Amino acid sequence: MQEKSSSLKRGEQISKRTHKEAIAVSLDQAEEFSGINKHTLRKLIKKGYIKAFRTGLGKQGKLLICTAEIKNFIALREAEEGGR
Repeated sequence: MQEKSSSLKRGEQISKRTHKEAIAVSLDQAEEFSGINKHTLRKLIKKGYIKAFRTGLGKQGKLLICTAEIKNFIALREAEEGGR
């Protein structure tokens, strides 16, 4: 049988998760990150355009927003504006 050529040595594994940025951020951080104000972000979450979840404490818990969702929304919005 042929040996598989690999740059990995025995015992080394490829990390499937290599996050270099935050996965979820608070509403304040999302506002700074995206340039979209808090009120608009809350409306987008309510309409389902952006996924978010709450930390504990029910309604008093903080909203955490997925950064990938914000990036996807901004990219879609720019694509729509570019197509007009």
